[in-house]
Amino acid sequence: MKDYINLLKSLLKKGLIIAVVLYPILIFIQWLSPVYIAPIQSYHLALYTIYVNLFLYGDWILIILLSYKMVSSTNVYYEVAEKIRLNRLIFEFNRWVRTPYISPLHFFYLVSPQSSYSPVLKDKVFNRFYQKVIDLFRDRVFINASYETHFPEPVPTILQVLGKDVLLSVVTGVATLIGFFIYLAVSKDFSQWFTGFERFTIPFLVVISSWVGQYLYAMIKHGSGQDIVHTLHAYYKGEAPNITWRELFPDKPNGQIIIKAWLAERERRQRNFYYHQNLPLPADNNFVFNCPTLAPFPFPSNEIPDWAHEVESHYIKKELKQSNKQHKKPYYVTKMNTKKTSNIYQLPPP
Repeated sequence: MKDYINLLKSLLKKGLIIAVVLYPILIFIQWLSPVYIAPIQSYHLALYTIYVNLFLYGDWILIILLSYKMVSSTNVYYEVAEKIRLNRLIFEFNRWVRTPYISPLHFFYLVSPQSSYSPVLKDKVFNRFYQKVIDLFRDRVFINASYETHFPEPVPTILQVLGKDVLLSVVTGVATLIGFFIYLAVSKDFSQWFTGFERFTIPFLVVISSWVGQYLYAMIKHGSGQDIVHTLHAYYKGEAPNITWRELFPDKPNGQIIIKAWLAERERRQRNFYYHQNLPLPADNNFVFNCPTLAPFPFPSNEIPDWAHEVESHYIKKELKQSNKQHKKPYYVTKMNTKKTSNIYQLPPP
């Protein structure tokens, strides 16, 4: 509210300065002009007309200006979209944690670092989504954890991905709008709406409506996850393969791809940070990597753990054992189990 008051003060100050400066100029023009030309009288008439209109419609002019200013400064769409993307990542990470495989979505974000949804340079520089991707990876990659199943947990529902905060915000906004109009309907006839002091609530109603609309648009566009499904299908050229954590170590091709993606993202983010700070790029690309949102190195160490080769052979033996069990089962049971646990992000295990 302080910003809007300052805006009004600035507009009034500029208007008064212009009015004062015009007066001596018009007097000089009238002094030089013939008698029948009277700019001062026209100026007085214009001031009187402005005064009358401001007295009659000044409140509505103020309401329109405030509504425009408040709506133009309300932008929550990108914030909601980021929350939904982060929620989906965490759900995908957790639902694969009892398997020997990385989530296909998590792997995609590792090899294809995502920037901010917002096109604003500042948002691209200070977006921390890729940091979270790397943090989750580091927390799991060198953990010699036994796994309990080949199948991930069920795909999260739309409501789970959206999260309680997003849903509660939308419900609160919609309830506020409905409650206000119920109050108007009870207290006044429809023809008398916004003729009293309630008209000064219009800027706030417009802002709440815009706020709710942006929330709903982000929920519809990103909540279902259809965009992610199409992106993963295109990246993996079909169903996503099962990638074990051992295949992501630095001595493996996938691990090298993750490191190369991290190097590229680090340079891109640091370059944007220089642009944001209005600093020139260093000569010969000798960057000083001081951007506060740079992700750490993907691996806790470049050294391969001692147990890495043992766990790799353990994976192979367990996979063969699991495969033999599947072949011994009746066909209809195997088919039924595969159908029950299949999901949009992975192939059934061999």
